[in-house]
Amino acid sequence: MSDISSIIDGLFFGYVVALILLGIIVVQFWIYLLDNNDTWAFRAFSPGLYFTETVSVTQLVHHYLISHYGDHEALKSPTDSVSVEFTSTNITFFLVHLFFANRLWKFGKSRYLPATIVFTSTTMLILGVSKY
Repeated sequence: MSDISSIIDGLFFGYVVALILLGIIVVQFWIYLLDNNDTWAFRAFSPGLYFTETVSVTQLVHHYLISHYGDHEALKSPTDSVSVEFTSTNITFFLVHLFFANRLWKFGKSRYLPATIVFTSTTMLILGVSKY
């Protein structure tokens, strides 16, 4: 079996850093759940995003570091798991931007900024999902 550590080191260490930062996300989520007056739909939005991203990134790392370890051919072409990860990330970015635009709409003075955010994030979603 050949050494592919130079190829996948970035993926692995990026995942390790993401896991370390996971604690910060969990604390922010916990504070959000305890100190807000949002509806249950908005409260369910945060753990849904967290769960979706965590599962998709974990599956991607598992695919390359465990299932196809040492397989150079698997690294040459993206698989369905990569397409699912990119699509999931695009949807997550879109939903987060909609959430942010909603907050700006509720509490902001300008109505143009939320509309611009919704327009650009919708365009980003369409272009990102249509590629895969």
